[in-house]
Amino acid sequence: MSGEQNQGPWFVDEETDQYLASLDLAMPADEPPDALWARIAGSLAGDKGHVGLRLNEGRWREFAPGVEYKRLWNRNTLLLRCAPGAAVPDHEHRTYEHAVMVSGDLMVEDQVFGPGDYQGTPAGGTHPIWRTRTGCLVLVHYEAA
Repeated sequence: MSGEQNQGPWFVDEETDQYLASLDLAMPADEPPDALWARIAGSLAGDKGHVGLRLNEGRWREFAPGVEYKRLWNRNTLLLRCAPGAAVPDHEHRTYEHAVMVSGDLMVEDQVFGPGDYQGTPAGGTHPIWRTRTGCLVLVHYEAA
């Protein structure tokens, strides 16, 4: 759990990681607008001492129908956003997964999680299907492999 080996796939499994990588390559490379770099530089140089990103800013990627994710500060940390009625399929984890509910509801087998609740899946474990009735936002962190 302490990151003694090289970092493995950041999300779910190798097959999914390869699938998502091919989607990234399907779009031609594009330079961000000059104004974006100016905004970033201004934020970094300002007296605020922090960088912010609003929930609807940045790139959200589809994982499953009604389920999307956005990487945050590294490959191992992301937000998972699920529409009402959506489900995250069961899958294995190569590293320990930590999940903290930010909003909404999440049903995992016979347990219902709400805002502030924590759910963990150990390395090598399979987490069952996650379902939501009302939709949810989950902060997910994977420990380095």
